[in-house]
Parts: sequence; structure tokens; C-alpha cells
Amino acid sequence: MSMIVTENAFTGKEQAIEEIKAANLWLLEVDVEPRQADAHWHEFYSQVYILEGQLKITDVASGIEYVCGPGTRMIVPPRTLHSEDYLEAKIVFGISIDPAMLGEELDKNPAELTQDS
Repeated sequence: MSMIVTENAFTGKEQAIEEIKAANLWLLEVDVEPRQADAHWHEFYSQVYILEGQLKITDVASGIEYVCGPGTRMIVPPRTLHSEDYLEAKIVFGISIDPAMLGEELDKNPAELTQDS
């Protein structure tokens, strides 16, 4: 399943948090410094809300690159191979696992994606 990117999907932090709670997801607020992340995937489902700044994300399966600014919501199913380029951003995540369970190996190696988990 591919990611879904919707521009102008929400009007502010409060609405993003309401959507996360309505989806019964764990809330995680992050200020992201500029950085790049090569192709990777996660074991969990996430809804990503850009509050400020900009994020470039590439859906590796389709080759589509999205440039996401404030008001953009991304739905990233588990095991979706993607890469990211953060240009400083304030983001609210809704994730399907407790943030306390996130380990150092948050970004999974693409080679592991073909292995059954």
C-alpha cells in the first residue's frame, strides 16, 4: 500500500491532534532539524501532520516525490518504503505504537522489507 499525501488537509495543531485522537493513535510532537533519511520503512502505521516548515518525502515504490508544507497530512502505512529530506519542520505524528516502544532502530533497512516479519 502506498502513502497518501493531502495538502490543505487541516488548519492547525488542534485539528491535527483531534484527528489523531479520533484515529486512536499515539501522539508524538517533534521539532525536526534539517536532515536527510535514505530509503527506509517502519513497522508501524503513521499519520504525519506538518505544522511548520517543509518536508520532502519520496514514495520509493511509485517514485513520486512530495514537497509538503504546513497543512499537509501524510498517511504512511506500515512497511511503506520511503525517503525523507527535512528542511526544518514542526510535526505532529499519530502512530500505531506507544512512542516509548520506539527504539534506536526506528528506520528499517530496505533489505529487511522482503523478509517475513
